[in-house]
Amino acid sequence: MSVLTPSLIPVFKRFTGFAKESSYGTDPLTGYRWTPAHNAKPEEVIEYQADVGLRGIGAQTFGEYQGVKRSQFSYDLDFYPIDTPGLIPLILGPDTVTGTTSPYTHTFKLASGEPASATFRDYNGIDVWAMSGARLSQMQFKLDAQKNLSASIQGQGFSPSNITLPTASFDTNPYFLGWEASVVFAGGTASNHMSMMTLTLARKLTARYGAVNSQNPTVIFVGPLQMSGSMTFEVEDDTEYDYFPNNTQPSVVITLTQPTTNFEIVFQMSKCAFTKATFSDSKDYLDLSADFTAVYNTTDSGPGLIQVLNSQSQAY
Repeated sequence: MSVLTPSLIPVFKRFTGFAKESSYGTDPLTGYRWTPAHNAKPEEVIEYQADVGLRGIGAQTFGEYQGVKRSQFSYDLDFYPIDTPGLIPLILGPDTVTGTTSPYTHTFKLASGEPASATFRDYNGIDVWAMSGARLSQMQFKLDAQKNLSASIQGQGFSPSNITLPTASFDTNPYFLGWEASVVFAGGTASNHMSMMTLTLARKLTARYGAVNSQNPTVIFVGPLQMSGSMTFEVEDDTEYDYFPNNTQPSVVITLTQPTTNFEIVFQMSKCAFTKATFSDSKDYLDLSADFTAVYNTTDSGPGLIQVLNSQSQAY
């Protein structure tokens, strides 16, 4: 008697990419950047409408009808120097590139209107989804001095469509590591106290639906940008704590530089309000957790800016 051998789909087959759209909601078909991902969670969302009208019958539901639909997704990403920066215009704003030789400087500042949209592609080993008209609701950077720099993204787009399996190629450079960072407060000398940071760029997304004979949104509407986060310090004195009660609102510049490539990523918040600070004795030494909000300022033309230095000569 033969025994059926199950043919399960291994998760290593999964890959994810995105391409910035030049026309909203239209898959650009080329220019895709493929980003190694963890915890991939793309989802098709369909709002079913239940028919529960009374009919003199002791049942409740007499039909389920498909209403509007969309996609939503989240991915955890390690931050590579060439391809991952392409996500920043989808949450912060456009890139201005300067320089004549590598490394070129890419400066991302707050968009004057809505940020860029993209089509995301996701292959799970069975189907390839294309989610067009996508925008990000969150991009959360995490820096750990003992680990690396990562970015978790969340967003929404049009309902996924199935497409032909593409060929993916990935950034061959290493991702940024936590020990490559330097931290400067208030334009002073580099501090060695910060051990961890979380920086969250967030926008409220609203899927807008119109009477256009389509279940898909007409647009994913984007709200204003909030930049906030937290830092953990290994304490030697009250320097970092005093930013909180004194409402000093110092500038904060965090720079990661790869020693082998000289590629960099810079997080600049020229007016940073520390809104909560708590000492902890959970370790063998005292540490401090501090929450902050980046405040709009003219130096950054927004609450903050991000710079990336790499070998790409064209703007993202």
